[in-house]
Amino acid sequence: MLAKLTHNLVNRTGLKSFLTANRVFVRSYFNYKYLRADPYQLVQNDERRKIERAFSLLDGFHAEKALELGCGEGRWTAFTARIADEVLAIDLSDLAIRRARAKNLANVEFRQGDLTTIGLPPASFDFVFCSEVLYYLSLDQLEKTVARVEALLRPGGRLLLVHARALKDDERGLELKEFGAKTIHDRFAASGLDLETDVLDDLYRISVYRR
Repeated sequence: MLAKLTHNLVNRTGLKSFLTANRVFVRSYFNYKYLRADPYQLVQNDERRKIERAFSLLDGFHAEKALELGCGEGRWTAFTARIADEVLAIDLSDLAIRRARAKNLANVEFRQGDLTTIGLPPASFDFVFCSEVLYYLSLDQLEKTVARVEALLRPGGRLLLVHARALKDDERGLELKEFGAKTIHDRFAASGLDLETDVLDDLYRISVYRR
């Protein structure tokens, strides 16, 4: 009950904008979360099945260079590594990146970085993957991130998004977020990317876009 009340308070638009604008606070928050392994209980909740379903929608697509936004401990980075020659995976948490590097994926560079500023080299990518991350942003940060990701995608490149649905902006989903998959994924569709595949589960949405 307390966790739900706290989450609802933090996700109020004004407070969320204030907190997410303070990137030192946000980085400290995620480092605190990653003091223990698998803080989001991805293994326990069998999130792998959802990610496997998402990547199956790419239907043999292969990328030269790929980018994963919000890679966490790198639990799903191997999926991207299988379909790309080179992968850059970033996360805000130093602790998460340290654990991710221990996976020793040969074609992956794990780097601490903030997706709101995306401290990346001047590069472009054939594939961008982002799962359960963008609802942590404010709406203003989301708009800027959408434009930045679109600019990073090469012509013909694909973007794979996986996010929970939220009752605040959708007819089904979780109560925990100010916005969820509908707001996030629709923003990318409105940016000019072509929606190739869209899968709606009761609790999540998977979308594949092409530039």
